[in-house]
Amino acid sequence: MSGSIEFSHVCRRFPHRKKAQQTQSNHRDHSVTSGTQR
Repeated sequence: MSGSIEFSHVCRRFPHRKKAQQTQSNHRDHSVTSGTQR
């Protein structure tokens, strides 16, 4: 529970900085995986 609160706190202090990077990386991985499977 406290971990979630801490994460929210970090998000509030540094909005979207790390999350955006992670999402982009995840998106790329997903695209590559889909392409390979097909």
